[in-house]
Amino acid sequence: MPPPPEISVYESYMKSERLESKMEETGEGGHVFWFGKKDAKNVLFFVHGGGFVIPLGRLYPSFLGYLCKQLHMRGVDFSIAMLSYSVYPDAPFPLVLKQTICALNSLINAGLSPERIHLCGDSSGGNAILQLLSHILHPLEDVPSIALQNQSFGSVILMSPWVSMTADSPSHFRETGRDCLGRKVLKEWGAATLDYIASLGDAGEHLTPYLEGAKAPDDWYSGVQALTPYVLITAGEYELLLDDIEYFLKTFRTHHGEVTYFLEEGAMHVSPLADGFFNETKRTTPTTRKIIDWVEVRCKATGRAK
Repeated sequence: MPPPPEISVYESYMKSERLESKMEETGEGGHVFWFGKKDAKNVLFFVHGGGFVIPLGRLYPSFLGYLCKQLHMRGVDFSIAMLSYSVYPDAPFPLVLKQTICALNSLINAGLSPERIHLCGDSSGGNAILQLLSHILHPLEDVPSIALQNQSFGSVILMSPWVSMTADSPSHFRETGRDCLGRKVLKEWGAATLDYIASLGDAGEHLTPYLEGAKAPDDWYSGVQALTPYVLITAGEYELLLDDIEYFLKTFRTHHGEVTYFLEEGAMHVSPLADGFFNETKRTTPTTRKIIDWVEVRCKATGRAK
């Protein structure tokens, strides 16, 4: 089972909402925590952030539960499957990628069509989603394949994605106290992964594009539009990752014609959580509303919302 603190965070929220906890082991040490019914027609597969260092925090169940409630109120047959994954130092690359693939394969093998699955991740969770797309385009040895069955995912949502781990772009040096993260922390988190890759020597040289989308070759994401027809990328005006995100966005857009970019003015990193749920006020940020609107449209456009 997941570490007891993660179970406690999830179960505490579900108990507070008088909802049934539903957890399942999905392979390679990964688990899925459910919000909503497991047989919903539309599923948001969510990978949480934390630099691959910090385990599940209390903000995530509150945020994901809120998304579920709002979409149910709009008549969408919808649930969320959140990945509980291993973190540093117990998760050398590509373990989180393997756990992501195993969890998704478990959904597909249970009868859920890939086109009904919407991939979403914040910060390092967004990084994990990009690892997945990269692996499909450029398969890694000793990493399982994903059973897409010649279909594509319904959509992809990248919330303030972590696309460079070195914290050396100009926006990292514009520390104004308006972001929830500092450059020192970002460098430490990045080093936890990059030092391991460096320790592999020549065997690790080809792994950078999987982990740092902003540093991938220009043609790295060629073919990505066949994996999902729609992509939403969000960012905050004051976040330190902004330059990396926008550089990545420019390259990614050359290979995908349906990318929506939503930059929230006056916002920090992953504003729906940092601004909206940090002090339990559950303030709905513009980015939160954008994500809810996005998921509703994507689900209803395919005729799967009730």
